[in-house]
Amino acid sequence: IGGTRFISFEDRNWHNDCFMCAECRTSLVGKGFITDGSDILCPECAKQRLM
Repeated sequence: IGGTRFISFEDRNWHNDCFMCAECRTSLVGKGFITDGSDILCPECAKQRLM
């Protein structure tokens, strides 16, 4: 799709609009994130889930 931007990480791709935390749904574009299986999480939700 012309002009569509993607984020790529470990052989996975997301549209910028779809690159969000699996828990709180906040955008992770330009931010740090943690993976948990197939989920991507913001640091705050990762801390809650993984502790």
